Amino acid sequence: MVELLLLAGCFLATPEPEPPSLEALAYERRMEIVRLDGVELLARREELERMLLTEADPRMREDLAGTIRFARDPRSIPVFVAALAVEQDAAVQRRLAACLLGFREQAAIDGVVDRYLRGVDPSVDADFLSGFGGAEPCDVRISVARLSHLNPERAERILRKVEATSGPAPTP
Repeated sequence: MVELLLLAGCFLATPEPEPPSLEALAYERRMEIVRLDGVELLARREELERMLLTEADPRMREDLAGTIRFARDPRSIPVFVAALAVEQDAAVQRRLAACLLGFREQAAIDGVVDRYLRGVDPSVDADFLSGFGGAEPCDVRISVARLSHLNPERAERILRKVEATSGPAPTP
């Protein structure tokens, strides 16, 4: 009889659920950031910017960049520039450059030009050049003029892209 009760208990007992995988936890954490609305985003802007600079997971950094950019707050430009200066992941470099160029501010363009001239992952080289083609030509030319000493050959590639999309620089 005791054996029968023990056997019945085995079938009736609910097994402990398995803990979520690290991948599932990371995904949920990323989705928490992506779901922030405008008010929450503004309230947590500085926290999110710190995370962008310190987060180990490149997918999270990529999501953070897009989320922070959604606020369209130019106070984030220095953080984006700092993050881009040290970023090694190609997808995150691409996202940071796009976010910065979307601000259409000289400091943001300077940051993207600086990183491009110092070198980017080869897989995003064309994305950077394409981004310059969509930016304000005069602002890109100003940045290149200031920073071309870092890599004259790459500076020339930027100028060729800008001219191809907007025409040659006006003559004084």
